[in-house]
Parts: sequence; structure tokens; C-alpha cells
Amino acid sequence: MIVLTDGQSGDSVVASAQALAADQVTVFAIGVGSFDHSELLQITNNNQGRVFELADFSAIAQNINRIAGAVCIEPTQAVTTVAPTALPTLEPCDLSLDLFFVLDGSGSVGFADFDMVKQFVVAVVSTFTISLTDTRVGVLQYSDGSTLECNLGDHPDESSFVSAVSGMARQGGGTRTGRALEFARLMAAWRPAPVPRIMIVLTDGQSFDSVVASAQALAADQVTVFAIGVGSFDHSELLQITNNNQGRVFELADFSAIAQNINRIAGAVCIEPTQAVTTVAPTALPTLEPCDLSLDLFFVLDGSGSVSVADFDMVKQFVVAVVSTFTISLTDTRVGVLQYSDGSTLECNLGDHPDESSFVSAVSGMARQGGGTRTGRALEFARLMAAWRPAPVPRIMIVLTDGQSFDSVVASAQALAADQVTVFAIGVGSFDHSELLQITNNNQGRVFELADFSAIAQNINRIAGAVCIEPTQAVTTVAPTALPTVEPCDESVDLFFVLDGSGSVSIADFDIVKEFVVAVVSGFTISLTETRVGVLQYSHFNTLGCNLGDHPDWSSFVNSMNTMTRQDGGTNTGAALEFARQRAAWRAAPVPRIMIVLTDGKSSDGVVAPSMALDADQVTVFAIGVGSFDSSELLQITNYNQDRVFELTDFNAIAQITNRIIQAACMNIDSATTQETTTMQTTTAAILFPTVEPCDVSSDLFFVLDGSGSVGHSNFNTVKQFVVTLVSAFTIGLNDVTDTRVGVIQYSSGNALECNLGDHPDESSFVTAINTMTYQDGYSTKTGAALQFASQSAAWRPAPIPRIMIVLTDGMAHDSVVAPSQALAADQVNVFAIGVGNFDRPELLQITNNNPGRVFELADFDAIRDKINDIALAVCMG
Repeated sequence: MIVLTDGQSGDSVVASAQALAADQVTVFAIGVGSFDHSELLQITNNNQGRVFELADFSAIAQNINRIAGAVCIEPTQAVTTVAPTALPTLEPCDLSLDLFFVLDGSGSVGFADFDMVKQFVVAVVSTFTISLTDTRVGVLQYSDGSTLECNLGDHPDESSFVSAVSGMARQGGGTRTGRALEFARLMAAWRPAPVPRIMIVLTDGQSFDSVVASAQALAADQVTVFAIGVGSFDHSELLQITNNNQGRVFELADFSAIAQNINRIAGAVCIEPTQAVTTVAPTALPTLEPCDLSLDLFFVLDGSGSVSVADFDMVKQFVVAVVSTFTISLTDTRVGVLQYSDGSTLECNLGDHPDESSFVSAVSGMARQGGGTRTGRALEFARLMAAWRPAPVPRIMIVLTDGQSFDSVVASAQALAADQVTVFAIGVGSFDHSELLQITNNNQGRVFELADFSAIAQNINRIAGAVCIEPTQAVTTVAPTALPTVEPCDESVDLFFVLDGSGSVSIADFDIVKEFVVAVVSGFTISLTETRVGVLQYSHFNTLGCNLGDHPDWSSFVNSMNTMTRQDGGTNTGAALEFARQRAAWRAAPVPRIMIVLTDGKSSDGVVAPSMALDADQVTVFAIGVGSFDSSELLQITNYNQDRVFELTDFNAIAQITNRIIQAACMNIDSATTQETTTMQTTTAAILFPTVEPCDVSSDLFFVLDGSGSVGHSNFNTVKQFVVTLVSAFTIGLNDVTDTRVGVIQYSSGNALECNLGDHPDESSFVTAINTMTYQDGYSTKTGAALQFASQSAAWRPAPIPRIMIVLTDGMAHDSVVAPSQALAADQVNVFAIGVGNFDRPELLQITNNNPGRVFELADFDAIRDKINDIALAVCMG
């Protein structure tokens, strides 16, 4: 490829040039006049020999022979035939494995050096028996891009493989080892276990990209990686490639040093798969008391490099000993094991082994992984993979680790708790106490801290006993007998409880809470068509006890409350409100939506935003604070409605407010319904605005209206009047030639398609829809998301019908508008932007794709009246 240019590009050439190199395209770059030298180099993948720089176009004549000669010579660069004669004879290796080479072919590796690399590959391969059933070999060469020279199984014998390597030409270019490792991982045709998977990575410099994620993924795929660094290597990067296994790192001063080290490298490759796998017998541990429970028992074991092989043997003995206390079968206790380091390996799942004997055999054959420590990732992997049985079978997980995790365990631990998994954490040696607590969801009784692995023997009875006792903790049955007789409510509602189950709420107090819920619910008629009930329990994580509509009658709901146990943990009320908002299966209006939040303390996170979002979703929220509550926070939860706040000194006081809660909820249903019909659906009349000149153009006219909290109810009514007045200038109908169609989106933190283009066949029906449009009063202004939503939702007609969008906002967006505005422009949409009050002028310009003629800036909402004719004229002209 010959590229000729006279100036610097308006965009980047790097990615395209790298892709061309990966496609085996040799690129020459000719710069004339105002060229950019570095850019010409990038075009050629940093090959100065393929760059020509000319002062002006007349200089082409003087240089054409030089250019033509270079183009002619390039493909004739000799490809050397490889023979390993310069390297010593190697000892044969009797193993059968899959052997994959990842070779740096970047520009910093000279042609002669790359020949040595090819000789090295051929020499190492010569020690194995190459066939489709013995050892198979693959090679990937990389620089900026990656080339699969041959895959595992492509060559049925050594001779054909050597021929392929002999014909391999160095790529040239930069060094992207991370990308190459990932490409190799995805492309290599590995055989399944027990065939060993070996990868040899050879590089002469530091990678332009990170190798960590790709190396971890290879480890998770059971690939043993060796790293050979030559010359200007990066020691820490070589360690990362091998998953921090120093024994698989080789550092050479230059390529000539390959000859002196090849026996050492080949020997290590041959030895690695033969590392002994020890057989486990629990003889060193004491006899344990049997456990009569049937449960699902899942072990998550740290197999990182900091756990020695001998220590990992002790861990295996520990697992076997604990399991020996249970009756293992497919119907009694079932056992699963996951080993982890940087990656995770499911050694066996729950139900894989029908008896203790087969399980012990599997654990005996388990080899330590080596690598780093990513406990958070392992917990999440275990959560997703474990084949738990449904309740009431107890779910127990035992996590054993010897160090602090490289990643956070919080989210995974919370998700496990939400899935009703009881987690024990055993820390050995250099553990992190706070992390062990996080793994157990802050339950100190399930944390065991050991000085070293030898301490397992002294503590195994204590651990096994705790595991056996945990599932027998009593679940109290709820009966509302301690609470007063309740006054019935004849209304049908959706009633959703959000209950604080944090550690500060005692088990006895949580029983009172459950009695309170049952008593309140007894005041309503529960069915799938009348009142429906949902319950969410929260601490620093959320558990949906039941959703609206899950229970067809009061009896089945009470049964579900009886089995609910207190979660324990911290207090994140904000997260609970948002979780409830997203998950509650509310019915559509006019069914009232009631939420009752009960908490005994101040939240660790903010409640304002989710409370505003609930209000925007037409949810009426009551807040009950018990004991150490925060009065201002309770007000925030109710959106500053003091009538919906109840403050109690302790949980015993709940009995006195049960009827008040029912009455308040029942009364609020009536008042909310009245308010909805009398205040929220204000009729919009255009008489406050001047008459606008009619527009004879037929178009698709789409409004995107800011409904965030900063607009206000009164101002939003003005916005609705503006829309109705502007639309009156057009002939609204469904005729594709003569009529205009109208659509409206309202947005704040979310988007509502009030009506689409073509939904209304005439102006009258459209005005009715606008009159009944409810102001969102949202807590955020996401104009970018609204534009994106409009772009995807609007039912535009094809050209030549003009596409007009009018965006009206009173503030700066909380997200970027650039990309969606560009997408709208690409779809031939002419966007007008109206900013009112606290607008951002550059943002308005971005919305219109930098067309100042389509931007209108108003001091306040009253100014819309004065500008409406100007806006209408501009819209009509397009």
C-alpha cells in the first residue's frame, strides 16, 4: 500500500495502520510539503525505511525511482529457513501436551534476532513427539496486531511444523502483549483436561498495553504460561504474564543468550505438568462429631502462590475432614469446591459426587493453582455457578484464604447474603480482619482467624461445630396477637414495606416488626385484584422477601413473614429505596402506590435522590423511625411531608401506631386520588400566549421537555401551554403529504414517551393528551439520555418529510449531549434548543450541532410568551 498525503490528518491513523499490519499489508508513506513526520511513521508501523518526505509535489519526479525501487525490493526480503543447528541438542520430553508459542515480532526485534527466535521454537518442539494425538503445537506472532501463524493441531508432524515456522516473516510494528495474550486465549484450540496447556511468551520489551487481565483469564482457563524476556524487558510485566510465578520467568540479556538457556527453558516446560498431585488423607486431624443435618456445603479455597503446596495439602485434608461429618448423597448433604487465585476453577459442583468416596478422590487429585488472590471475583463466580437446592435446604459456604484480596469482596458477599447463603470465613496467617468480616456480612460469629495452616488441626472441631449449628437457628412464627384489633380499610392498593434488618435491630425487635407488618396487612383485603403486598428487608444489602402479587391471600403472605429472618449488617436506606423502586411490581394508575419504610437508625447513604424518584413514580411513602432515628432523614424519605412521618422511642411503641398507620395510608389514598384529578391534570389553554402565524409546511415535530425538579409545577404548565400554542400553527393529521405529526418526551432522571409521532390524528386529541400530562418533578437532568431515547423512539417518516425536534430545558445536563446530538444530525433531524434561566450556552449549541440560529436563550419561563412567534417562525422555516 502506498499512501500519499500533503498534510496532517484530522483524525488518528494509529488503529488503522495497526490493523493493516495485522492483515499483512506493507505500507509506504509519502509526505509532501506540510506533512507530519511522526504520523508518516505511524502509517508505516514505525518503519523509517518505508517513509519518504518531499518538499513539494515537484520533488516527486526526483524521487520516483527511489520510491519505485523500494516498493519492488520490499517483498523480496529473504525469509530464512530455520534449522536448530546453532543450538545445543536437547533432552527429549515424553509428555503429550498442547504447546502454544506467543512471539514478539515488533520492530525492535531485528531480522537476525527473529531468526534466532524461530530456531528456538523449532529446537524446543524437537524434544516432543508431534502428532494430532501426542503433542500439538501452535504459534502466534504479534506486534501491534496479532497473526495466528498456526493453531494447535494444524500440523500433524514435526516436519510440516518446521516448514511453517521457516516461512514465517517478522511483522514489525509496536508491542501489544496484552492484546496478543487475549487473542491467543480466544483462538488457541486447546484440548480438554487432562491434557496440559502450556504457553511460552517471548518478548524483547515492555508492552504498550496491560497484560494483567489477559494473563488472569489464561490462568482461569488452566493455561500454564512461561515468560521469556530478552534485552529491554520489564521484570514486573513478565511476572504478571505468569501470574506471579517467578519459577516460570526467564530473563535474557540478548537474543544470543537463548542458546545458553534453552536447555533450562525446555526442561522447565517438560517438568511443569508433572508436578506431583498429593493424595489426601485426613489422618493428621482429629475425629469430628457427626452432623445429622442435610445441607448444601460449598468450599471456596485460596490456591494462590502464597499458599505453599504443603499448606494446600493441609487445606485439602481440612475439607475432607469436615465433609466426613455429613452423610454425602444426592438427597442428603451435597458438596462443591471452588479453587481460586487470580482466576477461579470449579473443581466440583453441588451434586457432582453421589457419595463421600468419589468426593474424596476428586479433592485428592486437586493441584494448587498459584497466582494472585482475587477473593471478590471468586465469591461472585461461586455464587453464579453453585447449584444450590431451593429452600428450605440450608446453603453454607466456607471461604478459606491466607491473605488480603486484590479486589473488593463487599458486593459479592452482599449478593450471596441476598441469595440466602450463610458464609463462614477462615483467615490464615496474613489475613485482613475487616475483609473476613465483610465476607460474612459483618457476622463475627462466622469468622475464624488462624496464625498459620498448622492451626487448622486445633480449630477444626470448633469450625465444623459452627457449620453444623448455624442452620438450626430458630425462625420465629409471627402472630399479630400482641397488637390491637385493627380498623379495616376498604381501599384496594399496592402496599410495599421496606424493613430495616440491620444489626442494630435485635432478633426480638425484628419479630415485633414482623408482627406489625402482619397486623397492618390484616386491615386490607388481600388478593390479586384488590390489595397486594410486597416486602423488602435491607441492611447494607437488599432482599426482596416477596413482591406485589406474589401472594394471592393473607394466609400465604403471613406464612412468608413467618419464615423471614433478620439479615444483620449495616444500614443503607437509600440503596434500599432505590432497589424497591426498581423492583416493586406496581400496577398502573389509578391503583394507589403506598410504601411504608421502617428503620431504627440513620442511613449510611443518601435517601434524597431515591425518595424524589419514588415521588416522581407516584409512590406515597410513610417513614417510621424507631429509637436512634434521624428526624431530617425521615422527612426526606417522605419528600418533606410531616404527616407521613412517625417517630417512636422503641419497638414496643409500634403497637400504639398500627391503627394510625392504616388510617393514614387509607386516608392518603383518597386524598392522593383527589389531588391527582384536581391539581396534577391542569387544563392547558393557549390563550395566555399570542396567536402564532400558521405554518403551511408538513413535518414531523417532536418535543423533548425538561421535567426535572428545578422547573416547578407552575412553570411546567407554562411549558405545556407553549407546546399547545406552537402546535396550533400546524395542520395536525395523519396524511403523509399535507399534515404534521407531533410527539412529546418528558425527561428528568428518566424518560417518558408521552406520545409518539402519529399517535394523535388531530389537534384536539393531542391537546387533551398534553392537558393530562403529569409533571415528573425528577431529581436529575439527563438531557443526553433523553436525546438518545428520543432518537431511538421517534417514529419519523422517511424523507422528504422534515424532521424537527425542539428541546426545552432550564439547566445544565448531568450527562453529555454531544454523541446523541451528533446521532440526531446524522439522522437528518433539525434540533432547536430553548434554554430557560440557568441554561448552559455551549451545551445548547452542542444540542443543535453548533447552529446558533436554532438556539433560543430565555431569562425565565414568562419570556416564552414573548419569543413564541420567533420560535414558531424558525421551526416553520426548518
